[in-house]
Amino acid sequence: NLPGADKVVNPAPGHGATCVRYHARSLLSVNYANTSQPYTDVMVTDEDSLDCIDPSYPNYLVRFIFSQRSPKGGTDEGTREADAFIQSIQFDARD
Repeated sequence: NLPGADKVVNPAPGHGATCVRYHARSLLSVNYANTSQPYTDVMVTDEDSLDCIDPSYPNYLVRFIFSQRSPKGGTDEGTREADAFIQSIQFDARD
């Protein structure tokens, strides 16, 4: 029931390689039931990544990951940082 929980994979042209962009949200909850005051820890992870076929070594996949973790998940500022990081990735042709 988390907003953004559906995994999204989209083509990501413009990095100098064949790449796809990935976004997902996951929830981890730990229940401490065997204590005098039971409680639950919650961690929400927002992950953005860029997965690319290495143009110099096409048998390799390179993955760049930006993740945010907190009880409420990522922030708008963190999402902007993730986008800037992923957009900055560029493969250059090597001889």
